[in-house]
Amino acid sequence: MLREAAMGHSQAVRPEGIIGLGGEVHGWRTHLTPAAAALATLAVIVAGAAFADLRVRVSAPVPEEPKIELTELGLRALNELPLAYTAGDLVVVPSGTGPSRRWVGEVPVERIVGPAIPIGTRGLSSYGIDGTSAEAPEWVRELTPRDRVYADVGALFFACTAVPGEDLCRPSLLSHHDTTYYAYGPGLGPPRIEVGEPMQVFTFDTFDGTERQQLLVGRLAGTDAEQVLVRMQDGSHVSAWATSGLGVPGETVWWATVSRPVASVAVHDAAGDVLAEVELSR
Repeated sequence: MLREAAMGHSQAVRPEGIIGLGGEVHGWRTHLTPAAAALATLAVIVAGAAFADLRVRVSAPVPEEPKIELTELGLRALNELPLAYTAGDLVVVPSGTGPSRRWVGEVPVERIVGPAIPIGTRGLSSYGIDGTSAEAPEWVRELTPRDRVYADVGALFFACTAVPGEDLCRPSLLSHHDTTYYAYGPGLGPPRIEVGEPMQVFTFDTFDGTERQQLLVGRLAGTDAEQVLVRMQDGSHVSAWATSGLGVPGETVWWATVSRPVASVAVHDAAGDVLAEVELSR
């Protein structure tokens, strides 16, 4: 079809004569000299070789991206849940589009005492862990942790939240969706840690947009902490973010996101002395 269209177009705009390569003009036909004929033959051979090379390169197989192995329900979630995508070995569903998400545990802004401090990571929870809404497909209720389908519940924040009937605010980890804060996880321990009590460390599943991570949040009494070092099992270290007296008066709260096994956490003062240390395992 394409060749026929090109030929028809050539006939419609036919000139009186065409100058051949080294030839003479004789109307619509061109007579080539021996030298010109040899040159034309060489051009055909080169063009043919180039075309053959092009055919080889075009027909070469394109390497496929590595694929993760999904369960039947995991694959169905990837194909049918709105905006679901893979990240590492997980199927991630943005909670704003997931039909099963029921937003529970709302924390009104008037209950947040002081600033809500951004953690720099996103919350991750097993899909449907908060129950399923009436709009969720029936098969969604059959998802289990084995299917590795998770909900991205939004950016995480640390805040101290007032509890009705209590004088003190409670350290809390909050997720943020739309314009509302929600409680994330089981909480961060008691309202206050007394001097002399050991450092408390809590762990949560989080997500940096490409892979699953672990969020560590620690609390200890006092505000003399200058540096918090998280030591990995391979011997490397990560410095944690820390607040002294901000969020929880009279306490130090620190956090770090890691993707490797953790061995221990140590808190140092300005002189380098260890204020608290705890051994951890994943």
